[in-house]
Amino acid sequence: MGMNWISFVKIKENVGLNTFAIEGKISRCTNCNGELLQAKNKEIIGKVPDGVIRNFKEFWECKKCKKIYWNGTHIKNLQTFVSELNEKL
Repeated sequence: MGMNWISFVKIKENVGLNTFAIEGKISRCTNCNGELLQAKNKEIIGKVPDGVIRNFKEFWECKKCKKIYWNGTHIKNLQTFVSELNEKL
């Protein structure tokens, strides 16, 4: 992957993590670090493409900047990355 695994080892040691994880319920907004709150489909109509609403069931909205998140391919790719990272560490 070309990642600097040593940096992740240092983070893990300094923070005292057992493993890295992607967890929607405790995640923060990547835009402003705001708290993410679960959102209902009807609350996000017009804020995301219609296809996203049809294809996904869970959504989160940033309390501060109102950015919308869902478990699309980006999250799946991050979960794969984190799984590989934990195997290497």
